[in-house]
Amino acid sequence: MWRDTQKDFLCDTSSPVLENTEGAEALYPVLRRTLLDKDLPAVPASEVSQRTGLDGQRLWLVVDQIVYDCTDFVGKHPGGSHIIREFGGHDCTWQWWTFHTKSIYDQYMPAMRVGKTSNVTNKYEQPQRRIFQLRTIGEQW
Repeated sequence: MWRDTQKDFLCDTSSPVLENTEGAEALYPVLRRTLLDKDLPAVPASEVSQRTGLDGQRLWLVVDQIVYDCTDFVGKHPGGSHIIREFGGHDCTWQWWTFHTKSIYDQYMPAMRVGKTSNVTNKYEQPQRRIFQLRTIGEQW
């Protein structure tokens, strides 16, 4: 047994499942932090797209093809719940990495993993990156 510091309850280390679930959620429960990404179960894109957080559904989003159940974190997000709700059922990889660091990822995201997926769309086109060269003082262009 081990204590999950994010959820404050004891977990059985022999099971990949973090918490007990019932009904439809039993198919895709939140998994232990120590489970490697390569060992996560596959979740169809059609299942992810249904988890929008609306009408009593759980709110799932995708970062780097990993599915996260953010339902219990929505109200705790420092940027506001509207940010997470906007991406329910969608990929938000480029937006996530624009505003978060690897240390933030390591602190919060592993405790919300449900599985891995592919072909989940991002609602927004990633803007083209622009690289500007700054002049030094006195430099002529």
